[in-house]
Order: sequence, then C-alpha cells, then structure tokens
Amino acid sequence: MRLVRSFTVTPHLLSPPHSIHPSRIDGIESGVAIECSNLNYSITKKQRKLVPILRDCSFSVPSGQLWMLLGPNGCGKSTLLKVLAGLLKPTNGHVYVKRPKSFVFQNPDHQVVMPTVEADVAFGLGNLNLTHDEVRSKVAKALDAVGMSNYLQRPIQTLSGGQKQRVAIAGALAEACKVLLLDELTTFLDESDQFGVIEAVKNSLGDSRDVTALWVTHRLEELEYADGAFYMEDGKIVMQADGLFELLALMGSRALSAGASFDSPDLAFERNHAEDVSKVRWNGERGHKFHESNGVVEQSSSPVRRDVVSRSLSAIKALENDEIDLEGGRLEKGRDRIVRGSRAVKFPNQALLSGCAYCISSCSMILVNKFVLSGYNFDAGISLMVYQNFISVITVTILSFLGVISTEPLTWRLIKVWLPVNVIFVGMLITSMFSLKYINVAMVTVLKNVTNVITAVGEMYLFNKRHDNRVWAALFLMIISAISGGITDLSFHAVGYAWQIINCFLTASYSSEAKRHDFGLGLFSNSMICIQLTLRRVMDTAKQVTKSGNLNEFSMVLLNNSLSLPLGVLLVIVFNEVDYLSRTPLLRLPSFWLVMTLSGFLGLAISFTSMWFLHQTGATTYSLVGSLNKIPLSVAGILLFKVPTSLENSASIFFGLLAGVFFARAKMWERSQSG
Repeated sequence: MRLVRSFTVTPHLLSPPHSIHPSRIDGIESGVAIECSNLNYSITKKQRKLVPILRDCSFSVPSGQLWMLLGPNGCGKSTLLKVLAGLLKPTNGHVYVKRPKSFVFQNPDHQVVMPTVEADVAFGLGNLNLTHDEVRSKVAKALDAVGMSNYLQRPIQTLSGGQKQRVAIAGALAEACKVLLLDELTTFLDESDQFGVIEAVKNSLGDSRDVTALWVTHRLEELEYADGAFYMEDGKIVMQADGLFELLALMGSRALSAGASFDSPDLAFERNHAEDVSKVRWNGERGHKFHESNGVVEQSSSPVRRDVVSRSLSAIKALENDEIDLEGGRLEKGRDRIVRGSRAVKFPNQALLSGCAYCISSCSMILVNKFVLSGYNFDAGISLMVYQNFISVITVTILSFLGVISTEPLTWRLIKVWLPVNVIFVGMLITSMFSLKYINVAMVTVLKNVTNVITAVGEMYLFNKRHDNRVWAALFLMIISAISGGITDLSFHAVGYAWQIINCFLTASYSSEAKRHDFGLGLFSNSMICIQLTLRRVMDTAKQVTKSGNLNEFSMVLLNNSLSLPLGVLLVIVFNEVDYLSRTPLLRLPSFWLVMTLSGFLGLAISFTSMWFLHQTGATTYSLVGSLNKIPLSVAGILLFKVPTSLENSASIFFGLLAGVFFARAKMWERSQSG
C-alpha cells in the first residue's frame, strides 16, 4: 500500500506557537515583533482577473529573535516581506510589525547611495534633530555592530557586495529599528561576504535583545544561525519550526509523503525517530551546527539526528531548487520534478567534468568561428551572428517548453528595460566577428586583455576605486604584450586591430553586467560614460519587471538572442550583406551549413557549461581556469590555421597569456583582502 501523494501538511504540524487574537494584532502583546493573521494579497491581471499571491498567511515572530523564511522560487516570500514592510497593501487580513522597521534589499545598490560609508549610515538620521556628535556616535556604534568601524571614510564604490549589505544593515541599526526585514542578502555574494553579512545580523541581534529579524533565504547553511524558520509553498505558510532538526524532519516527512511506501524501511526509520528529532530546539547557543559542505551534523550529535538531517536535506534541496511558477499554473508540473529530482543520479567528479566541458566549448566556439570566417572566406559576419543567435533562441525555447530549464516570459516592459544592454551585446558580437576575420586567434586573445585595462582605469577615473599594486603590474604587462605582439605580428591588419579595440570598449561595458551583475564601470570617452550610466542598474530594473523577480542565465540568453535578431537583420540590410548572400556559393554547401549550425550550438554550450562549472567550483577557480584556457586556445589557433609567426611574436603572445593568469591571481588576492 502506498501513501496518497499529497502536499497537505497535518494541521497540528502547522499551528503557530501561540494562537493569534485580534487584540494581539494591535501590538498589545509586547513579546511579539511580527504577527499576521489570515493575510491575503492578490494582483489584478488582464481581463480583471485576480491572481492570489499570498493565501491566509498566519504566523508570528517573537521579539529579539532571528527567523528564516524559506520556499521555492515564486512562492511569495519577497511579496510577503514587502507587505510586512508596508511597500504593498494586503488585500485583506491583519498585519502587525513593531516600529520602527527597515527593509534591506537583496541588492544593496538600491539603498546604499551616498558617497562614503559614514554619510550613508548617517543618511536616515537627518530628520531626528540630533547634534553632530550624536549622529557620529550612532553611526560609529552601528558600524561597530556590523564589523565595519574602520570603514568610515571609505568610498561606497570601493566596497564589495557583502560590505555594502553590512552598510545597509548599519543604516537600519543607526535609526534604532526594532525589526529588520532582510530579502535574500547573500544571493550574489562570495563565501567571505556571506559570512560577514551573517555575522553582522547575528551581532546586531546579540547587542540588542529588542531587535528582531525576518530573513528570506535559499541557503540551508544559514539556518544554523536562526531561532526558527517558516516554509512557504503556493503563497501559504505550510511549515513552522523552532529549530533546524524539526524543520528538516518536517521537510523529510513532507517529501516522503509524495510517494513513499508504507512498507519502505526508510519511511519506517523516519517514523520511529521523527518525534525525537522534532523535540530539538535552538536555545541561542547554536549547540548543533549544520554544515552543508559535507551534509552532516557535527560529530557530537547523535547518529539518529545525523541520519535524519542527511535524508531531509535531499528533500529540502529538491523543494528549494525547484522553479515553481505559481502565477503561471505550473505547480503540479513542478511537484513532479521535485519527486524525480530527489531520485536523480549524481556523477562523480562533476567539477572536473564541468571544467573540461567549459574549456572545450569556449575554445571550440572561437576556432569554429575563425574557420567559418577565414577558412571558408565567408564575408558576412553579421549574418553568421544572426544565424547563431537564431539557433540559440530555438534551442532554449524547446528546452523551456519541455521543462528542462526555466525562463522568464518576454514582456514589453522587460524588452524596453533590456534594449540598451542588447545594443551593446550585438555590437560586441559583431566587432568580435569582424576582428576575428582579419586577426589570428592568438593575437585576438592577447588583445582582449586590453578590456581589463579599460575597466580598471574606468573604475579609478569615475568611482575612485583603488586597485592593488599587483593588479596594476599585471595590467602593465598586458599593455606591453599587446603592443609588442602587434609590432611583431607578421599578419598585421589595421582594420582587424581597429575592430578589436572597439570590441574591447564594448566588452568592458557589457562583461561586468554578464559576469558580476554590477554596472559600475567607467570608460574613457563621454559617450562610453553615458553607456556605463545606462547599464548601471539595468539588471536590477529588469529583475523588478519579471514575474519571479529574478533573471537567470537562461532567461538572459533567451532575451539577448531574441532581441538581437531584428537588430541583426537590420544591420544585415544596412551593411548590404543581402547582396553578398544572394551571390555566394557557400550557402549551397551542406558542409558549410553544418559548421554554421555547430557554431550556434557551441555558442549556447558556453552559457550552459560556464554556469555549470561556476556552480560546481566557484568564482576563484572559474576565473583562473578561464585565464589558463587561453593558452591552449592560442596554440591551437596558430597550429590549425598555419599562422606565420616569429620567435618575437610567439614570445609576446606567451607573455600576454601569462599576464592574463597573473591578473586573475592578483584580482583574487585583491578580493580576499577587501573582504
């Protein structure tokens, strides 16, 4: 006999720790900082149809505690936080949040706006009629609470993402806020910044027992710092637990109820021990630490707890990683993926496998493009770009339709926001095609290092960002190698070099958005400064106009390539490639179409493999491997296309490649010091 597949939790598991009475909503109960009763929130879509986002949410958070809010994408977590902050008005129900309160955004650039750390933290104190000394005292105390007392005069633009988040938290503490509403603070941060933000929140609550925090998160390892947690699904609070083990036990039983057998030994084991595990509470001492890195509890905990955490972890991760679109009506399909995902086979050495896939796809893409443009002597680079992007759009659309990946729907609002980025994206691709036609692969690789120089100088010029001496040394080596490489290049072509220099400027504008989601890059000319200022907040604005509030890699691929098609067709007409295409015999060769199609798939493969490799390793390994990958690419380009070279030119190329590796290492060291 099998369990009925249901996602309805037993009522006694869901009841909050204390019942909610209307008098409590008015704040009479001093022991509660946040409380909701039968909270509902709906949006009106086309044809005046109401779509419920929050459904009968009832819960409470005790004063002086940190509680986490978890759930799959699209379940309503951020919407609930915005209702609590007063940014959205509930459709009906009751909400009580102790005042003053502060909402800390996922992206600190939305609220960290002043030129220095001290000025930003003091910004909210301007209307409190405080003396200068009182303001300085509050700012110093708030920065000390988040571990940034030595950063008073630091320019905001020189801070990492995690440091900016801590400044935002300090601003709330300086205003003596009683409730902190924290929206996925660590999503885009590296490990050191994540820890710094978590410590800042924990210390803030430790210094004042009157401060309460509700933190929306997707990271299981952050649960160890919390006093309790809620789990949302389909706009409802479906689970509430006072501790890590209780929550994981509930998650495990919830996943098992999706299709496990009554006769399953795993289920029998869970039933025998669930009651013991659910009694575990966090008592403020964080006695039982949880580490996601190895998926077990500290060895001081019992084997029973370790087993339950291990089993439940698989369930909660499957639920957490699922991309459920509640507004689009895909919940049932998402639930099917949850069950299938929990049984997925995992391959060993995924880091090595993903790294090899990334290196092969990135090298192959450039070599195939060079083969099409130079080997076939194809003189329509824009048409090649349009065809490659068309292949990408078709492939991503099919994968999204089959449910393999999730993408955001393309709306007019999103298109209007993203159009400036796409213009630079198209310009970057076209100039790359033009330069590759005239310059050998090795020299293209070396000249691309100029992009790093433009970026670094621009950051210093516009935002006073200081770079370490190691970084400047690496950039100097890049300049020397590019100049010496051009002088000794036996196949030097001025047109190709001109296109590559333009490509470096466009790439400097675009690459920071694509890789870091931060548009704070300054460039030399006033026209490029305008582009930089346009790009600065495009990513964050685009996220705000999407249905889920996020814009993942696949959505960006679909968006960029879809928008590039009409613009590319227009450029094909402007550059009169239509006449060339009507006359060239290459379009009648099946082998040519095969190579063209392969280049389209390779372009898409780079997006998939780079994201896979980045998730399996990290930004440090990803950056270093990307630099090292240029060495075999350059050698292969020289050998495969029989590029005439000299000892001096080869030495310049090798020198430039080593400078790229040195630069990657220098940036890693610089980031570690700034964290």
